[in-house]
Amino acid sequence: MSDAGATDCKHVCKNPFNSCSANGQDFYCVKCLWEITESYPVTLISKSKFDTQEDDITWFEGAWRDLKYDPDNFHSRRVANADLSYPIIVCLIENQYVILDGCHRFIKEATEWVNAKIVSQDELNKIKIFEF
Repeated sequence: MSDAGATDCKHVCKNPFNSCSANGQDFYCVKCLWEITESYPVTLISKSKFDTQEDDITWFEGAWRDLKYDPDNFHSRRVANADLSYPIIVCLIENQYVILDGCHRFIKEATEWVNAKIVSQDELNKIKIFEF
């Protein structure tokens, strides 16, 4: 793990549990992400634009569309309790949307469309906190 090229985060989020990643190598402060996207418009995006993402949601086995509620499973409970009034936050990488914040909301959304805020790679680079 390296802080090379990382910015100083005012939230001191040098911890993977307080960060998100679009590629598994560069990590970004979630609180900074919320702040920079606060005034961004909400866009309705088809879930079909996320099809390659299902392998990236790794906290359960199988496709995200097959997730069933299990009260003993932490992430299953988080999906059930997810607040859909908050849009997910995504980045467009190689013509595919990558979820930076909101996987549980994405899975809970029953329709084929999801509300999202789109952040650019340039904006992400400003809030990078570390890289592997």
